[in-house]
Amino acid sequence: MNKLSIKGQNAQTGFTLIELIVVIVILGVLAATALPKFADLGADARVAKMQGALGAMKSASATFHAQWLAAGSPADAGAATSTIKQEGVAIGYINGYPTAADMLVSAGGLADYKTDTGTTKVLKVSSDQTGRTSCSITYTEASTAGAAPSFSSAPTVGNCQ
Repeated sequence: MNKLSIKGQNAQTGFTLIELIVVIVILGVLAATALPKFADLGADARVAKMQGALGAMKSASATFHAQWLAAGSPADAGAATSTIKQEGVAIGYINGYPTAADMLVSAGGLADYKTDTGTTKVLKVSSDQTGRTSCSITYTEASTAGAAPSFSSAPTVGNCQ
């Protein structure tokens, strides 16, 4: 037998220990650089939550206004006494849109949000996280007949960190 065929039969194939260590080190470096990108997704989650609340409030406002129009646009007798029933619940309104106090009921509760109706005409909804006061949206009642209520824009990731 010649040496070539013997050497070819006895040679083992596979990775050496050094090659395996190099691959593990490269994977570790890649993981270390990618981890900070995915480590804090909390701000993104809070922004998405606030966008959901904003959408719910806008939808509730439009739905209520459509129901108010369908009822013949009844005149306001004052926000405390003017109501229209939505799904069996009396919702107070002013100028054809829900009052700030009743917007939460009209929008489905928004139970896991922090809400503040410190002023009677404005509803402030923020994420349930304390210390993040800029991560919020506001609903301001319709000020005059024929005017729609105003909504602040949804916060950004910078506001919710």
